[in-house]
Amino acid sequence: LLSRPFREALAVGVALGDDAPPGFLPMLAAPGGSGAHATLTHVASPRTSRARLAWHPVHVATPRDALAAMSSPARNALGSVVLEGAPRAFETLRPAIEPTLAYVADAANRVALRVAMGDGRAWLVLSDALAPGWRCTVDGEPRPIFAADVAGRAIELREGTHEVVFEYSPLALRLGLPIAAFGLVLLAGAALWSRRRS
Repeated sequence: LLSRPFREALAVGVALGDDAPPGFLPMLAAPGGSGAHATLTHVASPRTSRARLAWHPVHVATPRDALAAMSSPARNALGSVVLEGAPRAFETLRPAIEPTLAYVADAANRVALRVAMGDGRAWLVLSDALAPGWRCTVDGEPRPIFAADVAGRAIELREGTHEVVFEYSPLALRLGLPIAAFGLVLLAGAALWSRRRS
């Protein structure tokens, strides 16, 4: 797993234009521009850009299709995401009041967010790498994770305020702990039996 500084470095985004998207800060003006006519380069705050809401899904079936879609005009639209294998039936709805996202926990193996959607529905996209062993719950209920923008993660998020938790819990670890505990019980039993015989 990548440590937080590396994950945040990978999450930095750049946007060109006079108006900065939410979470982006103006960094410099293009040569020759000045005043209201200057074209600014906006750089996203890493912490803000790692988690975002997407309203315009671009659905694909395979990783190859996802790579191709990343350079499409539809993907470059603000608020879009390339989703691999996600259900098309889920319809997004942008609310009248802008939703809010806040981090509750942010560690290498656990990311928790509080998301206030209001009356909106969207894809919650986390730019951290998707790997086997990552699980997600929304308000304590398991939710499927879909590949987003080739390597990230995305889940459906509906109306209301939600506690979203991404947690890394690989199968080997989940199986290994009970097996290790059972092994310790067997060893303790064998030691006790041997002591009684002697």
